[in-house]
Amino acid sequence: MIFNFLSVFMPILIAIIVMMFVIYTVKKYNRRADERLQIERENLQVQQKMITEMNERIINIEKMLKEVE
Repeated sequence: MIFNFLSVFMPILIAIIVMMFVIYTVKKYNRRADERLQIERENLQVQQKMITEMNERIINIEKMLKEVE
């Protein structure tokens, strides 16, 4: 009786455990990917700000050089 119960429900239980593990792993992977994407976006914003500042400096230097001429 108990053996029949285990032989029927054990594969189902194992399949459920495997599915839960796969779902957990996929969620964890997606969470890490989202974190990396957010960091990449932040880095992009910082780089764009730096480029803008450098362009402003170049424009100022060009103005100064034109004044000197």
